[in-house]
Amino acid sequence: MSQRASSVRTIAALLGSALLLNFAWEMAQGPLFADMQGLSFEKATLRCLLAAFGDAAIILAAYLVVAALARNPTWLHQAHSRGRAVAFWAIAFGISVAMERHALATGRWVYGPYIGLVPVLEIGWPPAAQWALLPWAIVAITKRAG
Repeated sequence: MSQRASSVRTIAALLGSALLLNFAWEMAQGPLFADMQGLSFEKATLRCLLAAFGDAAIILAAYLVVAALARNPTWLHQAHSRGRAVAFWAIAFGISVAMERHALATGRWVYGPYIGLVPVLEIGWPPAAQWALLPWAIVAITKRAG
């Protein structure tokens, strides 16, 4: 398989797994957000789908930053990619925390009464857990699929 084909396959697996996992997470945590209360199932689902596309974009951006630094678009499939995977996670986590804090500060979304904040990060536990866990699952799925 050519490097280009391998790169396309890797990015497709990355985006597909990111979209599916994040959509499931967004649907699960949706009821915890005050601005999701009272929405029809269709409207709530659409919001969660749009959020999952944004989440997938964060994953892609983090992956591409590491690919550029490694000068290898298929860095994930190399034997010694653990340090790069940590960098990928840190970039994705950092972007998501910054975006979550901005969204809260500008009122783009509002937490309900059952979301506690993570000290220091000042974001809710569910979004923090999402970004602490899902990038690793996405890496594992992408490695197997690619």
